[in-house]
Amino acid sequence: MNPIDNTIKFVLSITDENVNFFAYKSQSIKNKQSKIYIANVKVNCVRCPQCGFSHLNHNGHYIARTSYPSANASEPVYLELHKERLVCKDCGASIMASTSLVDKYCNISQATRQKIFMHLQDDRTQASIALDNCVSPSTICRYLDNYDDLFRRNYDYLPEHLAMDEVRGVGGQLHFICINGASNHEIQQILPDRYKKSIPKLQEQISHTINPIKSVFSLIFIFYGLNLTGGSSGEKLFGCLIASLPAR
Repeated sequence: MNPIDNTIKFVLSITDENVNFFAYKSQSIKNKQSKIYIANVKVNCVRCPQCGFSHLNHNGHYIARTSYPSANASEPVYLELHKERLVCKDCGASIMASTSLVDKYCNISQATRQKIFMHLQDDRTQASIALDNCVSPSTICRYLDNYDDLFRRNYDYLPEHLAMDEVRGVGGQLHFICINGASNHEIQQILPDRYKKSIPKLQEQISHTINPIKSVFSLIFIFYGLNLTGGSSGEKLFGCLIASLPAR
């Protein structure tokens, strides 16, 4: 048993048996003194997945650097993964080792991605989230655009104070966003654009998933500089929701 491997895996909470750490170093990356943990990733197969024969030869390593969560944002942590490559002598197919720590063709670890998703639920700016996770702000925007389903709230209710605005995403694209106007600022919905045709679809989607309740509801809309393309007002688009949704 390698004591360095066991210690690094314990500190970083890594359980993948295909990853074997054998060294570590300190290096300046992007003008920050960073910690780099070096590991080999072994291929976990004995037969070629293309032809089924077992004539596999070692064909070097592919070195990939992957970001990893760090307790100190001023001292980032990276994994330098030496992924083993094999080549089949019969069909010539190439096989490269993979690990559950990071997706294929990606340099952001699964642990870092999960940490970003947790931070996106807080009342924080995208720049501060990017700084804490040692990624670019455009990466945070891309995650917010591609995984907006993770932040969609229940359509069975609306908060008492609903704040609506437009935010700028990847490529300068403006998106419609509505959040809980109270202190927690929970994200209720983010649309791929802010056009007049998209917002009524959200209204219909919410209205069709609830049952009318015969009581008085106090739903208060707060508008923060929302400029809807097409000139339609928020009262016209969301007015019917006041009589159909319970405040929470």
